[in-house]
Amino acid sequence: MSLIGKLFDVTIIGTEPAGLVAGSLLVKRGFSVLVIEVESQKLQVKRDGYTLTAFPGLFFGFGQGQIFADIFTELGIPFLEKKRFSLAEPAYQVVMPDVRLDVHQGRDELFKLLQDEFGADASSIMSILGEVDRYSSVVRSLLKQDVVFPAYSLRERYRLNRACGSLGADFKDGSRMDFNEFLQGYPLTPKGRSFLEAQFHFLSPVHPDNPSLFFAAFVLAWTNKGIFKVEGGLKVLEDICKERISSYRGVLHRTNEIEHIDFGRINEIKLPDTKEPVRTRKFLVSTNIEQFFSRFSPKHVKGSFGEKVALPAHTLHRFTLYIAIDANVVPVGMDENVILLVDPNQAPREGNAIFVSLSPAESPEYAPLGKRLIAATTLVSPEKGEITPQLARRFSDKIVEALREMIPFLDDFTQFIAYDESYSLYQATRRQSFQPVIDPEDRFGIGCLPNRTPLDEVYYAGKATLPGLGMEGEGISALTAVNLLTKQLKK
Repeated sequence: MSLIGKLFDVTIIGTEPAGLVAGSLLVKRGFSVLVIEVESQKLQVKRDGYTLTAFPGLFFGFGQGQIFADIFTELGIPFLEKKRFSLAEPAYQVVMPDVRLDVHQGRDELFKLLQDEFGADASSIMSILGEVDRYSSVVRSLLKQDVVFPAYSLRERYRLNRACGSLGADFKDGSRMDFNEFLQGYPLTPKGRSFLEAQFHFLSPVHPDNPSLFFAAFVLAWTNKGIFKVEGGLKVLEDICKERISSYRGVLHRTNEIEHIDFGRINEIKLPDTKEPVRTRKFLVSTNIEQFFSRFSPKHVKGSFGEKVALPAHTLHRFTLYIAIDANVVPVGMDENVILLVDPNQAPREGNAIFVSLSPAESPEYAPLGKRLIAATTLVSPEKGEITPQLARRFSDKIVEALREMIPFLDDFTQFIAYDESYSLYQATRRQSFQPVIDPEDRFGIGCLPNRTPLDEVYYAGKATLPGLGMEGEGISALTAVNLLTKQLKK
């Protein structure tokens, strides 16, 4: 479809999950939408038929009454498609030096497992999980209301505060508590604490150094109903959204770069592969919002939004090593997502814990047929602020050594270990410098970006609005942005 002379209601920059979900909802509501996939912004490396990129990992929010169930209903997704999203059982595995544990979704099964492996810690862990279950249900009831979270304008703050006020003082106090402080209220051995902390840090895709209980409630709560397996992985969700966008009034356009944007009553986007600028009423950015503002306008973002995107980077880093393997090496019974506790009596830092994610079987978008890709992530606290190539190699060697203990005959079936590519991807991820932190003045316990930005014509949807909630957070972010745009465009 030609873009010349076309005026779009919304142009979405980036094809992150939140952007695609928002685009499909907007076209379903009758708006004209252009989705621009910017190749140069993709965080991935290709090698020997493999695509090294962040795996979708664990999927949240696909249960009855949760965000993607609501989104699918609005989009008219057939029931057959919904069946591709099913509860994972077991949810994932935790591997320690002497045992491999299947972590089940049901609390009764989990309690039996904890009693067998953790003894006296079992009751404390179940009490902790019971508390985060309660907290999660309260937070979910807030996020499902017609409020903007986090609030930006005075009206949005008023509506959010009013909604929160009905939820009780215990919620307001508890939402300011950080997870480490919360754990101190329960008797736990180092092994039991490490078991919980490792799940918290690795199941939450984005987390600050001193994480809020807000994250823990969504990561650990049974009320999530909980972790899903998606047949076809993240690509099936992308394909569903792209099909809905194309079926209505939407346009998908791929380009290597956006040359320029002129803001005005009608905004214009100059693309290298179009003769005339593309015209649009509103923008929705689903990629790095700080990079968007630094390239275009305004050059300096002021106010609370600017303060949040200018926050310093974390001292706790994630480093991921990618290993290409023959599929035959995967042990029978090994889950696609494993938390490996190298030393369960130590905190999950400096290689003591590793999150091992296997690319889905027979997924050519990640690996050639008969092959699979391992993404093994550890937590690192570099002394000088950034991981150096030497430090990356040191931790890579520690990761490989730990994997050899967990996966027999790993060396015999390894295609390659992507040392250089893994470090390049780490550097590219660190350049996305927005890092959420706990804000002591934020009554909801977390500092994060709103969907509104200082420019009236620019909105944001993505990980930084509800960091730590993974796919579920992106779904909530997308729906919130769509509701805001709907109100603006109908004026």
